[in-house]
Amino acid sequence: MPQGDRRGAGVELYDYTYDGNVTEQGRLSGGLGQLVDGEEGQSNFRLDPLERGVRGYEWIGWKNDSFSADRPLELTFRSVVDIDSSRMFGFPFDNDDKLSLR
Repeated sequence: MPQGDRRGAGVELYDYTYDGNVTEQGRLSGGLGQLVDGEEGQSNFRLDPLERGVRGYEWIGWKNDSFSADRPLELTFRSVVDIDSSRMFGFPFDNDDKLSLR
């Protein structure tokens, strides 16, 4: 999967704890990170309530234009996980957005 994206000044929705392989193109594979660490993100990802020095630390996020139909975001988990998502109001909404579970 690709590393997360920057969301404006001072908000980088990256996986800071990823322990697997990271390619020069920023693709992550073969490891574990924040998606499975058990921490729940604050409802406002622009805050730093735990004072880690990183706003949005608990979140990993991507911009809509980070993906294309021929290269979707694919996440593979070895066990059952809860997935929470957030869509920022004011950003374009694509009615074709889908979540496919296999």
